[in-house]
Amino acid sequence: MNLKDIIGHKVNINNIAHAIKEEKFAHAHLIIGEDGIGKSVIAKGIALEILGLKREREHIDILQWRIGKNKKSIGVNEIRELIKEINKRPFEGDKKVIIVHDGDNLTPQAQNAFLKTIEEPPKGVFIIVLSDNLESILGTIQSRCQIHKLRKLTNNDMERFVLRDHSNISDDLLQMVLSFSEGIPGRAQRFLEDETFKELRVFSIEFFKSKVDNKLFECTSKLLSYKSEWDDLYSCLVNLIRDMIIIKECYDESMILNKDYIEDIKSISDDYSYKSLINMLKSINKTNENIVKNLNFNIAIEVMLLELQEV
Repeated sequence: MNLKDIIGHKVNINNIAHAIKEEKFAHAHLIIGEDGIGKSVIAKGIALEILGLKREREHIDILQWRIGKNKKSIGVNEIRELIKEINKRPFEGDKKVIIVHDGDNLTPQAQNAFLKTIEEPPKGVFIIVLSDNLESILGTIQSRCQIHKLRKLTNNDMERFVLRDHSNISDDLLQMVLSFSEGIPGRAQRFLEDETFKELRVFSIEFFKSKVDNKLFECTSKLLSYKSEWDDLYSCLVNLIRDMIIIKECYDESMILNKDYIEDIKSISDDYSYKSLINMLKSINKTNENIVKNLNFNIAIEVMLLELQEV
């Protein structure tokens, strides 16, 4: 997608486009923002602009570098391989763009190994590192890059984003998507287009029903199978508890996120007290904190189930 076609992030995009046009675009950049915020879309737009391409397509002088399969981090060996690619001459023209995804997974050693190349890349090479947060990037890397921090989109921009590809969406579904996505385009796309995400929403309803029926531990294997989808599953579980709390507190259906499951939410909430919902929320949040801290996933889930059984 070309820069001018990207919805939102206008200040960032205008500054970038102006720098490229004036041939003042720095050779190394950090694009920082939450998962799904649009980092890779902007990086690809930058690459197309630099290479003078009018439409999106795979191009031999745009190198997309990602973390290896089944790897949790990008180490020194991977960076050495990347540096070899960076030092190869462009195949077409005199410019080449390197987009490094998952920059927050670069080990400190890998970042140090990458430092000289970021500081002095070959002529005509532009390096763009994408990261969910800035804290994981060494100060020495930060000081040698131009930093672009992406903010959540406004509600108006999010509405434009959703309607661009889903013009026939109903008003109720649109509002549900906007509430769930919280200004992050990627979350809106997953809500509407990702079949696995739809499956997670259905499972979340069944999960809370299973507790009512004293069959919570029957969900164990299914929960463990969603290890790689935990972030989305966590959001689904928390949002359902939020909706049940709203039903308990004020019964205002306009505030419900999961409006398409409103009857299920009403039914399930009848079997939980306000206190039990709060305790369940605390347990699920603590589980997420443990998983973020790299506690063994299976153990974290088993502890959560034991805690929820007692609520």
